[in-house]
Amino acid sequence: MKRITTIIFGLSLIFIIILLLLKQKKENDFKSLVQKYNNHEIEWKSKDKKTTIPIKFDDSGRILIKVKIENKDIGYLLFDTGFAITNLSKELDNFSKDSGDSNQIMDGWGKIQNQNVRILNRLSIGDINIKSLKYNSDHYNNFSKDSIIGILGVNVIKHFYWDIDMVNEKIIISSKKTKDFVDSTYQAIKLLERFWTYEISIKVNNSNKYAMLDTGFNGILILKDSIIDISKKYYYNTNDIIEGKAVFSKKENRSTFASLKIGNYTIKDAMTVYGNTESPRNFLGISLFHSFQRIILNFEQKKIILIDPVEKEGIHHPNSLSTRMRKKYKEKVE
Repeated sequence: MKRITTIIFGLSLIFIIILLLLKQKKENDFKSLVQKYNNHEIEWKSKDKKTTIPIKFDDSGRILIKVKIENKDIGYLLFDTGFAITNLSKELDNFSKDSGDSNQIMDGWGKIQNQNVRILNRLSIGDINIKSLKYNSDHYNNFSKDSIIGILGVNVIKHFYWDIDMVNEKIIISSKKTKDFVDSTYQAIKLLERFWTYEISIKVNNSNKYAMLDTGFNGILILKDSIIDISKKYYYNTNDIIEGKAVFSKKENRSTFASLKIGNYTIKDAMTVYGNTESPRNFLGISLFHSFQRIILNFEQKKIILIDPVEKEGIHHPNSLSTRMRKKYKEKVE
């Protein structure tokens, strides 16, 4: 009997090791694939390698950055830390050339997308020229609202230091870090690089988890697994919603209000979608950024710095969003 137990334990250990090796191979393969999008040239017009640009927010509170293509005002790119590779509208293909290459890329929801790789001669953001930029053109091909022409992905974002002023709606982009927030209340949180995007450590109802920092997601939090044990009998039941009950938009997506902690910052009743079987990862959305006056993204040192909580909660603040959703669900059912 002891021998059988030992054999079972050994086989289980081998199986776990194989799974870990396959996971590591998958990550290495992905890194090799996206590395081809990382060989563009960065040209600064300013000697101090710093530029300040205005930003605006779309209806969901996501950050839009105005860009030029071949020195022409074209429109805005969505600033998306959850998207590994920059995507531009197919309508802009006439500004670029076909690289003759194509890839299969897994998006944040675990779906494989066929991508045609194109090369853009010059994309300009403020005083920065990004030359020979490889990007994908057919993931999204219908940008129109807010003059959005595409997505600025991590293959560009990770090469700069981003000081985002959420109150005054501007960003200082530089080649290296600065530290002019010594008189502010701030905390630095480690960024963990995974699949060429970045995750941070969070706590949901005191349970430790990791979530991808996804500024392209217009909500607060999506979890791939359950955070509380709720049986099917609670479908569409919003009685006593505050502590254990949940509401549902459809069978596989459950929504509830959970305690969310990032560093020492806590959102007591954060609107949370969980149990999503399509997503292989957890997502922390742009709503977090609207909790603070400034956000600094330092990819070189792999950290995000949250500076000075906002004095007035706007419509995209997690508390405001959660309050609206709670009222919406109650009205929907009652």
